[in-house]
Amino acid sequence: MRYLTASTAALLALFASAQTIYDARSDDYRGLKYACDGSVTPVLRIQNVGSATMSTCVVETWKNGVVDNTFNWILGVPAATGEFRQPSFPPIPVVPGDEIELRIISVNTNPDEDALDNIHSEIIEAEPTPGASFTMNVEVKTDDNPGETTWSVRNDLGAVVAQGGPYSEPNGTEQATIGLSSSDCYTFEVLDSGGDGMSAGVRSPGYVSVSSLGNALIEIDGGDFTDRADEGLRSGTDACALTQLTTSGAPEISCGADVWIGGGSSIYATPVPTANRYQWRFTRGAYVRTIAKPTNALPITQWATLPLKAGRTYNVEVRCSYDNGATWCPFGPVCTIRTRSGVQQNVRSFGSAEEVAVQNELLLYPVPSDGSGFHLLFDAVEGTEGQALLSVIDMAGREVATAGFTVAEGEVRHEVEFTNALTTGMYLVRVNVNGAMLHSRLVVR
Repeated sequence: MRYLTASTAALLALFASAQTIYDARSDDYRGLKYACDGSVTPVLRIQNVGSATMSTCVVETWKNGVVDNTFNWILGVPAATGEFRQPSFPPIPVVPGDEIELRIISVNTNPDEDALDNIHSEIIEAEPTPGASFTMNVEVKTDDNPGETTWSVRNDLGAVVAQGGPYSEPNGTEQATIGLSSSDCYTFEVLDSGGDGMSAGVRSPGYVSVSSLGNALIEIDGGDFTDRADEGLRSGTDACALTQLTTSGAPEISCGADVWIGGGSSIYATPVPTANRYQWRFTRGAYVRTIAKPTNALPITQWATLPLKAGRTYNVEVRCSYDNGATWCPFGPVCTIRTRSGVQQNVRSFGSAEEVAVQNELLLYPVPSDGSGFHLLFDAVEGTEGQALLSVIDMAGREVATAGFTVAEGEVRHEVEFTNALTTGMYLVRVNVNGAMLHSRLVVR
Protein backbone atom coordinates (compact mmCIF):
# COMPACT_ATOMS: atom_id res chain seq x y z
CA MET A 1 0.00 0.00 0.00
CA ARG A 2 1.34 3.45 -0.89
CA TYR A 3 0.67 6.41 1.44
CA LEU A 4 0.48 10.07 0.52
CA THR A 5 2.88 12.49 2.16
CA ALA A 6 1.47 15.69 3.68
CA SER A 7 2.96 17.81 0.89
CA THR A 8 1.50 15.52 -1.79
CA ALA A 9 -1.91 15.62 -0.15
CA ALA A 10 -1.76 19.42 -0.03
CA LEU A 11 -0.86 19.56 -3.72
CA LEU A 12 -3.74 17.24 -4.58
CA ALA A 13 -6.15 19.36 -2.54
CA LEU A 14 -4.92 22.46 -4.33
CA PHE A 15 -5.31 20.71 -7.69
CA ALA A 16 -8.82 19.60 -6.77
CA SER A 17 -9.82 23.12 -5.75
CA ALA A 18 -8.41 24.46 -8.98
CA GLN A 19 -10.87 22.30 -10.92
CA THR A 20 -13.83 24.32 -9.59
CA ILE A 21 -14.87 27.34 -11.58
CA TYR A 22 -17.57 28.83 -9.37
CA ASP A 23 -16.73 28.22 -5.75
CA ALA A 24 -16.61 30.36 -2.59
CA ARG A 25 -15.87 29.49 1.03
CA SER A 26 -16.62 31.14 4.35
CA ASP A 27 -13.34 32.00 6.08
CA ASP A 28 -14.31 33.77 9.33
CA TYR A 29 -17.32 35.40 10.96
CA ARG A 30 -16.59 39.09 11.70
CA GLY A 31 -19.96 40.39 12.86
CA LEU A 32 -21.36 40.74 16.37
CA LYS A 33 -22.26 37.59 18.28
CA TYR A 34 -24.82 39.34 20.45
CA ALA A 35 -27.95 41.38 19.82
CA CYS A 36 -27.33 45.09 19.46
CA ASP A 37 -30.65 46.89 20.06
CA GLY A 38 -32.53 43.69 19.24
CA SER A 39 -30.76 42.68 16.03
CA VAL A 40 -27.44 41.59 14.60
CA THR A 41 -25.85 42.46 11.25
CA PRO A 42 -24.08 39.33 9.99
CA VAL A 43 -20.61 39.96 8.56
CA LEU A 44 -18.76 37.09 6.88
CA ARG A 45 -15.25 36.98 5.43
CA ILE A 46 -15.52 35.04 2.15
CA GLN A 47 -12.79 33.69 -0.12
CA ASN A 48 -13.12 33.02 -3.86
CA VAL A 49 -11.60 29.57 -4.44
CA GLY A 50 -12.94 29.04 -7.96
CA SER A 51 -10.98 29.73 -11.14
CA ALA A 52 -13.49 32.35 -12.33
CA THR A 53 -13.33 35.91 -11.06
CA MET A 54 -16.20 36.32 -8.60
CA SER A 55 -18.49 39.28 -9.30
CA THR A 56 -21.70 38.12 -7.56
CA CYS A 57 -22.48 35.68 -4.78
CA VAL A 58 -25.85 34.68 -3.33
CA VAL A 59 -25.84 34.11 0.44
CA GLU A 60 -28.84 32.97 2.49
CA THR A 61 -29.23 33.99 6.14
CA TRP A 62 -31.05 31.52 8.39
CA LYS A 63 -32.32 31.77 11.96
CA ASN A 64 -33.08 28.72 14.08
CA GLY A 65 -33.22 26.44 11.01
CA VAL A 66 -35.51 28.68 8.94
CA VAL A 67 -34.38 30.86 6.05
CA ASP A 68 -34.61 34.56 6.95
CA ASN A 69 -33.29 36.29 3.83
CA THR A 70 -31.64 35.65 0.48
CA PHE A 71 -29.06 38.27 -0.40
CA ASN A 72 -27.55 38.72 -3.88
CA TRP A 73 -24.15 40.17 -3.03
CA ILE A 74 -22.75 42.21 -5.93
CA LEU A 75 -19.03 42.88 -5.49
CA GLY A 76 -17.94 46.46 -6.18
CA VAL A 77 -14.47 45.12 -6.99
CA PRO A 78 -14.62 41.54 -8.33
CA ALA A 79 -12.51 39.00 -6.42
CA ALA A 80 -9.85 37.03 -8.28
CA THR A 81 -9.04 33.45 -7.32
CA GLY A 82 -7.77 33.30 -3.72
CA GLU A 83 -8.90 36.81 -2.78
CA PHE A 84 -10.98 37.60 0.31
CA ARG A 85 -13.93 39.96 0.73
CA GLN A 86 -15.94 40.86 3.86
CA PRO A 87 -19.60 41.64 3.07
CA SER A 88 -22.27 42.58 5.60
CA PHE A 89 -25.78 41.23 5.20
CA PRO A 90 -29.25 42.56 6.16
CA PRO A 91 -29.88 42.75 9.93
CA ILE A 92 -31.68 39.85 11.62
CA PRO A 93 -33.91 40.32 14.71
CA VAL A 94 -32.46 38.05 17.40
CA VAL A 95 -32.50 37.27 21.12
CA PRO A 96 -29.87 35.43 23.17
CA GLY A 97 -29.82 31.73 22.30
CA ASP A 98 -30.86 32.15 18.66
CA GLU A 99 -28.71 30.37 16.07
CA ILE A 100 -27.93 32.21 12.83
CA GLU A 101 -26.47 30.58 9.73
CA LEU A 102 -24.95 32.02 6.59
CA ARG A 103 -25.09 29.71 3.56
CA ILE A 104 -23.23 30.32 0.30
CA ILE A 105 -25.58 29.33 -2.54
CA SER A 106 -24.12 30.48 -5.86
CA VAL A 107 -21.26 32.36 -7.56
CA ASN A 108 -21.86 34.44 -10.69
CA THR A 109 -25.41 32.96 -10.85
CA ASN A 110 -23.92 29.42 -10.98
CA PRO A 111 -24.47 26.96 -8.10
CA ASP A 112 -21.49 26.78 -5.77
CA GLU A 113 -19.53 23.71 -6.90
CA ASP A 114 -17.96 22.55 -3.62
CA ALA A 115 -19.94 22.35 -0.38
CA LEU A 116 -16.79 22.66 1.77
CA ASP A 117 -17.11 25.60 4.23
CA ASN A 118 -20.33 26.82 2.63
CA ILE A 119 -22.23 27.08 5.94
CA HIS A 120 -21.22 29.13 8.97
CA SER A 121 -23.28 29.24 12.17
CA GLU A 122 -23.14 31.32 15.36
CA ILE A 123 -25.12 31.17 18.62
CA ILE A 124 -26.25 34.63 19.73
CA GLU A 125 -24.97 35.55 23.18
CA ALA A 126 -26.41 37.86 25.83
CA GLU A 127 -25.66 41.54 25.35
CA PRO A 128 -22.74 42.71 27.52
CA THR A 129 -23.19 45.32 30.22
CA PRO A 130 -22.49 48.74 28.69
CA GLY A 131 -19.66 50.82 30.10
CA ALA A 132 -20.27 54.12 31.83
CA SER A 133 -18.16 55.90 29.22
CA PHE A 134 -17.38 55.57 25.53
CA THR A 135 -13.73 56.14 26.35
CA MET A 136 -12.15 52.86 27.46
CA ASN A 137 -8.92 51.80 29.12
CA VAL A 138 -7.18 48.67 27.83
CA GLU A 139 -4.56 47.01 30.04
CA VAL A 140 -2.31 44.21 28.79
CA LYS A 141 -0.03 42.08 30.98
CA THR A 142 2.29 40.26 28.57
CA ASP A 143 3.82 36.80 28.94
CA ASP A 144 7.33 35.70 27.97
CA ASN A 145 6.49 36.17 24.25
CA PRO A 146 4.99 39.68 24.02
CA GLY A 147 5.55 39.88 20.27
CA GLU A 148 2.84 37.25 19.76
CA THR A 149 0.04 39.28 21.37
CA THR A 150 -2.26 41.73 19.56
CA TRP A 151 -5.77 43.02 20.20
CA SER A 152 -8.40 44.87 18.20
CA VAL A 153 -11.86 46.41 18.52
CA ARG A 154 -14.30 45.87 15.63
CA ASN A 155 -17.59 47.70 15.15
CA ASP A 156 -20.87 46.03 14.22
CA LEU A 157 -19.86 46.00 10.53
CA GLY A 158 -16.60 44.22 11.25
CA ALA A 159 -14.33 47.24 10.70
CA VAL A 160 -11.36 47.62 13.06
CA VAL A 161 -11.65 50.90 14.98
CA ALA A 162 -8.84 50.42 17.54
CA GLN A 163 -5.93 48.02 17.98
CA GLY A 164 -2.77 47.40 19.96
CA GLY A 165 0.36 45.23 20.01
CA PRO A 166 2.50 43.38 19.29
CA TYR A 167 4.55 44.25 22.39
CA SER A 168 8.26 44.19 23.16
CA GLU A 169 8.56 43.93 26.96
CA PRO A 170 8.15 40.41 28.43
CA ASN A 171 5.98 40.21 31.56
CA GLY A 172 5.32 43.94 31.31
CA THR A 173 2.14 45.96 31.73
CA GLU A 174 0.95 48.14 28.85
CA GLN A 175 -2.00 50.54 28.90
CA ALA A 176 -3.95 52.31 26.18
CA THR A 177 -6.95 54.62 26.13
CA ILE A 178 -9.36 54.24 23.20
CA GLY A 179 -12.24 56.47 22.14
CA LEU A 180 -15.34 54.74 20.74
CA SER A 181 -18.70 56.00 19.54
CA SER A 182 -21.32 56.76 22.16
CA SER A 183 -23.59 53.85 23.15
CA ASP A 184 -22.45 51.56 20.34
CA CYS A 185 -21.73 47.84 19.90
CA TYR A 186 -18.30 46.24 19.36
CA THR A 187 -16.31 43.02 19.44
CA PHE A 188 -13.06 42.97 21.43
CA GLU A 189 -10.61 40.36 20.15
CA VAL A 190 -7.23 39.12 21.40
CA LEU A 191 -4.92 37.11 19.13
CA ASP A 192 -1.82 35.09 20.00
CA SER A 193 0.24 34.12 16.96
CA GLY A 194 2.12 31.47 18.95
CA GLY A 195 -1.07 29.51 19.62
CA ASP A 196 -0.42 29.19 23.36
CA GLY A 197 -2.50 32.09 24.63
CA MET A 198 -0.56 34.37 26.97
CA SER A 199 0.80 31.65 29.22
CA ALA A 200 4.41 31.24 28.02
CA GLY A 201 7.07 31.14 30.74
CA VAL A 202 7.25 30.16 34.38
CA ARG A 203 5.47 33.25 35.65
CA SER A 204 1.70 33.56 35.96
CA PRO A 205 -0.18 33.94 32.65
CA GLY A 206 -0.72 37.34 31.17
CA TYR A 207 -4.11 38.94 30.73
CA VAL A 208 -6.04 41.61 28.84
CA SER A 209 -8.68 43.76 30.51
CA VAL A 210 -10.99 46.54 29.33
CA SER A 211 -12.47 49.01 31.80
CA SER A 212 -14.63 52.12 31.76
CA LEU A 213 -14.20 54.72 34.50
CA GLY A 214 -12.57 52.10 36.71
CA ASN A 215 -15.21 49.40 36.21
CA ALA A 216 -14.01 46.19 34.55
CA LEU A 217 -15.99 45.22 31.44
CA ILE A 218 -13.80 42.47 29.97
CA GLU A 219 -11.25 40.19 31.66
CA ILE A 220 -9.45 37.72 29.38
CA ASP A 221 -7.02 35.43 31.20
CA GLY A 222 -4.04 34.47 29.05
CA GLY A 223 -4.26 30.85 30.15
CA ASP A 224 -7.86 30.40 28.99
CA PHE A 225 -7.34 30.51 25.21
CA THR A 226 -4.89 29.36 22.55
CA ASP A 227 -4.79 31.53 19.45
CA ARG A 228 -7.91 33.70 19.80
CA ALA A 229 -10.40 35.04 22.31
CA ASP A 230 -13.21 37.53 21.75
CA GLU A 231 -15.96 39.12 23.82
CA GLY A 232 -18.72 41.63 23.25
CA LEU A 233 -18.20 45.25 24.26
CA ARG A 234 -20.72 48.09 24.46
CA SER A 235 -19.81 51.71 25.10
CA GLY A 236 -21.62 54.16 27.35
CA THR A 237 -22.72 57.75 26.90
CA ASP A 238 -20.10 59.56 29.01
CA ALA A 239 -17.01 60.95 27.28
CA CYS A 240 -14.81 60.64 30.37
CA ALA A 241 -11.80 58.40 30.81
CA LEU A 242 -9.57 57.61 33.76
CA THR A 243 -5.88 58.30 33.56
CA GLN A 244 -2.94 57.89 35.93
CA LEU A 245 0.83 58.15 36.07
CA THR A 246 2.35 56.01 33.33
CA THR A 247 3.25 52.42 34.16
CA SER A 248 5.10 51.68 30.91
CA GLY A 249 8.06 53.19 29.13
CA ALA A 250 6.07 55.53 26.89
CA PRO A 251 7.84 57.87 27.32
CA GLU A 252 8.91 56.58 30.77
CA ILE A 253 7.50 54.95 33.88
CA SER A 254 6.25 57.62 36.30
CA CYS A 255 4.23 55.52 38.76
CA GLY A 256 6.60 54.77 41.63
CA ALA A 257 9.46 56.83 40.16
CA ASP A 258 12.10 58.99 41.85
CA VAL A 259 11.98 62.63 40.73
CA TRP A 260 14.41 65.52 41.20
CA ILE A 261 12.87 68.81 42.32
CA GLY A 262 15.73 70.95 41.04
CA GLY A 263 14.96 70.35 37.38
CA GLY A 264 15.33 67.76 34.64
CA SER A 265 12.54 65.49 35.92
CA SER A 266 9.02 65.22 34.56
CA ILE A 267 6.16 62.88 35.35
CA TYR A 268 3.70 61.68 32.72
CA ALA A 269 0.05 60.66 32.70
CA THR A 270 -1.35 58.05 30.35
CA PRO A 271 -2.59 60.14 27.39
CA VAL A 272 -6.33 60.33 26.73
CA PRO A 273 -7.52 60.90 23.14
CA THR A 274 -8.92 64.45 22.59
CA ALA A 275 -8.26 65.49 26.22
CA ASN A 276 -6.79 69.02 26.28
CA ARG A 277 -5.96 69.48 29.97
CA TYR A 278 -4.60 67.31 32.77
CA GLN A 279 -4.67 67.97 36.51
CA TRP A 280 -2.33 66.34 39.03
CA ARG A 281 -3.15 66.07 42.73
CA PHE A 282 -0.30 65.54 45.23
CA THR A 283 -1.14 64.47 48.78
CA ARG A 284 0.90 63.56 51.84
CA GLY A 285 -0.93 63.63 55.16
CA ALA A 286 -2.55 67.06 55.41
CA TYR A 287 -0.58 68.33 52.38
CA VAL A 288 -2.68 68.75 49.21
CA ARG A 289 -1.43 70.43 46.02
CA THR A 290 -3.10 70.46 42.60
CA ILE A 291 -1.58 71.72 39.38
CA ALA A 292 -2.93 71.63 35.80
CA LYS A 293 -1.19 71.57 32.41
CA PRO A 294 -2.39 71.42 28.78
CA THR A 295 -0.39 68.23 28.10
CA ASN A 296 0.12 64.90 29.87
CA ALA A 297 3.66 65.92 30.98
CA LEU A 298 4.38 67.76 34.23
CA PRO A 299 7.90 69.11 34.87
CA ILE A 300 8.90 68.81 38.52
CA THR A 301 10.39 72.12 39.67
CA GLN A 302 10.34 74.19 42.83
CA TRP A 303 6.82 75.60 42.76
CA ALA A 304 6.26 78.99 44.38
CA THR A 305 3.05 77.81 46.05
CA LEU A 306 3.09 74.77 48.34
CA PRO A 307 6.30 73.32 46.90
CA LEU A 308 7.17 69.66 47.17
CA LYS A 309 9.92 68.84 49.66
CA ALA A 310 12.86 66.59 48.94
CA GLY A 311 13.20 63.16 50.43
CA ARG A 312 9.48 62.50 50.79
CA THR A 313 6.94 60.15 49.24
CA TYR A 314 3.78 61.69 47.77
CA ASN A 315 0.56 60.15 46.51
CA VAL A 316 -0.27 61.35 42.98
CA GLU A 317 -3.59 61.16 41.15
CA VAL A 318 -4.35 62.52 37.67
CA ARG A 319 -7.57 63.45 35.88
CA CYS A 320 -8.29 64.90 32.46
CA SER A 321 -10.60 67.45 30.86
CA TYR A 322 -11.97 67.79 27.33
CA ASP A 323 -13.00 71.45 27.68
CA ASN A 324 -9.81 73.09 28.98
CA GLY A 325 -10.73 72.52 32.62
CA ALA A 326 -14.34 73.76 32.63
CA THR A 327 -15.31 70.24 33.70
CA TRP A 328 -13.14 67.35 34.85
CA CYS A 329 -13.31 63.56 34.62
CA PRO A 330 -12.79 61.59 37.86
CA PHE A 331 -9.29 61.08 39.25
CA GLY A 332 -7.68 57.79 38.28
CA PRO A 333 -5.73 55.26 40.37
CA VAL A 334 -3.23 56.51 42.96
CA CYS A 335 0.51 56.21 42.34
CA THR A 336 3.46 57.34 44.47
CA ILE A 337 6.60 59.30 43.67
CA ARG A 338 9.72 59.87 45.79
CA THR A 339 11.26 63.34 45.63
CA ARG A 340 14.99 64.05 45.66
CA SER A 341 17.00 67.26 45.76
CA GLY A 342 19.04 68.64 42.89
CA VAL A 343 18.84 68.05 39.17
CA GLN A 344 18.34 64.73 37.50
CA GLN A 345 21.53 64.92 35.45
CA ASN A 346 24.88 64.82 37.20
CA VAL A 347 27.11 67.87 36.64
CA ARG A 348 29.75 66.87 34.07
CA SER A 349 31.53 70.11 33.16
CA PHE A 350 32.94 71.24 36.48
CA GLY A 351 35.41 70.29 39.16
CA SER A 352 37.37 67.12 39.67
CA ALA A 353 36.32 63.62 38.73
CA GLU A 354 35.52 62.99 42.39
CA GLU A 355 33.15 65.96 42.48
CA VAL A 356 31.42 64.84 39.28
CA ALA A 357 30.59 61.49 40.85
CA VAL A 358 28.84 63.07 43.86
CA GLN A 359 25.04 62.94 43.52
CA ASN A 360 23.63 66.43 44.03
CA GLU A 361 21.40 66.93 47.06
CA LEU A 362 21.29 70.74 46.83
CA LEU A 363 18.10 72.37 45.57
CA LEU A 364 18.17 75.72 43.77
CA TYR A 365 15.14 77.72 42.70
CA PRO A 366 13.85 79.34 40.63
CA VAL A 367 15.35 77.41 37.71
CA PRO A 368 16.28 78.97 35.38
CA SER A 369 17.47 82.13 37.19
CA ASP A 370 17.53 85.66 35.83
CA GLY A 371 21.07 86.06 37.18
CA SER A 372 20.20 88.39 40.07
CA GLY A 373 20.18 85.58 42.62
CA PHE A 374 18.49 82.41 43.75
CA HIS A 375 17.28 80.47 46.79
CA LEU A 376 18.90 77.28 47.99
CA LEU A 377 17.53 74.46 50.08
CA PHE A 378 19.11 71.37 51.63
CA ASP A 379 18.89 69.18 54.70
CA ALA A 380 21.84 69.72 57.02
CA VAL A 381 23.44 66.51 58.22
CA GLU A 382 23.48 66.01 61.98
CA GLY A 383 26.65 67.46 63.47
CA THR A 384 27.28 69.94 60.63
CA GLU A 385 26.02 73.04 62.40
CA GLY A 386 28.15 76.13 61.84
CA GLN A 387 29.39 78.02 58.83
CA ALA A 388 28.80 77.04 55.22
CA LEU A 389 30.77 78.36 52.25
CA LEU A 390 29.01 78.79 48.92
CA SER A 391 30.90 79.06 45.61
CA VAL A 392 29.57 79.78 42.12
CA ILE A 393 31.82 78.46 39.32
CA ASP A 394 31.46 79.25 35.61
CA MET A 395 31.98 76.95 32.63
CA ALA A 396 35.70 77.78 32.52
CA GLY A 397 36.12 76.65 36.12
CA ARG A 398 36.50 80.20 37.50
CA GLU A 399 34.99 81.09 40.85
CA VAL A 400 32.73 84.06 40.06
CA ALA A 401 31.03 84.50 43.46
CA THR A 402 31.36 83.33 47.06
CA ALA A 403 29.27 83.74 50.19
CA GLY A 404 29.25 82.47 53.76
CA PHE A 405 26.20 81.73 55.90
CA THR A 406 25.27 79.96 59.10
CA VAL A 407 23.82 76.45 59.08
CA ALA A 408 21.65 74.89 61.76
CA GLU A 409 20.63 71.27 61.90
CA GLY A 410 17.57 70.41 59.79
CA GLU A 411 16.22 72.05 56.68
CA VAL A 412 18.39 74.94 55.48
CA ARG A 413 16.93 77.73 53.34
CA HIS A 414 19.12 80.60 52.19
CA GLU A 415 18.73 83.45 49.72
CA VAL A 416 21.68 84.44 47.54
CA GLU A 417 21.78 87.84 45.85
CA PHE A 418 24.43 89.14 43.46
CA THR A 419 25.62 92.74 43.31
CA ASN A 420 26.48 92.20 39.65
CA ALA A 421 24.06 89.86 37.89
CA LEU A 422 25.46 86.66 36.40
CA THR A 423 25.59 86.51 32.63
CA THR A 424 23.58 83.98 30.64
CA GLY A 425 25.00 80.47 30.86
CA MET A 426 25.46 77.46 33.10
CA TYR A 427 27.16 77.46 36.49
CA LEU A 428 28.08 75.01 39.20
CA VAL A 429 26.94 75.97 42.70
CA ARG A 430 28.95 74.27 45.43
CA VAL A 431 28.26 74.40 49.19
CA ASN A 432 30.88 73.25 51.69
CA VAL A 433 29.34 72.45 55.09
CA ASN A 434 32.16 71.44 57.44
CA GLY A 435 33.74 69.34 54.71
CA ALA A 436 30.48 67.90 53.33
CA MET A 437 30.23 68.98 49.67
CA LEU A 438 26.89 69.61 47.98
CA HIS A 439 26.54 70.50 44.28
CA SER A 440 23.82 71.66 41.94
CA ARG A 441 23.58 73.18 38.50
CA LEU A 442 22.41 76.76 37.97
CA VAL A 443 21.06 77.90 34.60
CA VAL A 444 20.90 81.65 33.95
CA ARG A 445 18.79 83.00 31.08
